[in-house]
Amino acid sequence: MSAELLKAFGVAILCLAVSSILKKLESPFAAALITVCIISIIIFILPKIKEVVDTAVEIGSGSAVSVYFPVILKICAVAFIGETAADIASSAGEAYLSKAISFAGRCEIVVLSLPLIRELVSSAESIAGV
Repeated sequence: MSAELLKAFGVAILCLAVSSILKKLESPFAAALITVCIISIIIFILPKIKEVVDTAVEIGSGSAVSVYFPVILKICAVAFIGETAADIASSAGEAYLSKAISFAGRCEIVVLSLPLIRELVSSAESIAGV
């Protein structure tokens, strides 16, 4: 287990404890604290995310699917960012905003995947001889 991950867990536990106290006091700062906590955790794990992306790009650049790989990475990024933003909104008590963010992320994923879908349909047509 890496030091970054341990720091992220420590920050999360600390924020959870302070947030629980603030919620009992009905403080409006509880949601802000959770948002700051989420951002802090993301900052702690950014080096790991960069390592994953670099490895994925390295794997994808040398393969036959290198044309599609950037699109797949963008789709994954939209999914992660959209889910995180929706979770932040949900933690702030904004359920409708959270659902709107999730919907927007899903729409963007569909738009990003259209070139892949076109290519799949084209490949299927060429295999079928249409």
